[in-house]
Amino acid sequence: MRRLRSIATSVAWVLVVVLAVAGCNGVIFIGGNFGDASITGQVSVIRITIISDGATSVRVTIVTFLNATSSFGGLGAAPAAAQDVTFCGHIADRFTANAVQTVSFNQGQVCGTVVSIRFN
Repeated sequence: MRRLRSIATSVAWVLVVVLAVAGCNGVIFIGGNFGDASITGQVSVIRITIISDGATSVRVTIVTFLNATSSFGGLGAAPAAAQDVTFCGHIADRFTANAVQTVSFNQGQVCGTVVSIRFN
C-alpha cells in the first residue's frame, strides 16, 4: 500500500510539472532530445503543401524566416536575409506571422520534425 501511494504521488508531481511547463511561453519539449538543428527569425510566409516523389506523399509546412540565424547539423550559425525551412506535417497553426520565433527540430530527408517552438 505504501508503494502504491508513493507511485501515485510521483505521478501527481509529474503531471504538475508537465502542466507548469506547458504554460511557459508556449514551449513544450518532447522527450529529452532538443533537436539537431535550429532557426531563429521573423516568420514571414507560412504555407502548407504536399511533397511527392511519385510513390509516396508527405504533407509539409514550409516557413520563410526573415533575418534568420540557423544552425543545421552542428555547422554553426549562418545569417540569411530569408530562409525557407520545411517541417513535417500540417503545423501552420504553431507559427505567427511577423513574430520572431525559434524552432528546434530534427532534420529528415524530406522535412524536419519539430521538437520545440518558442517566441522571442
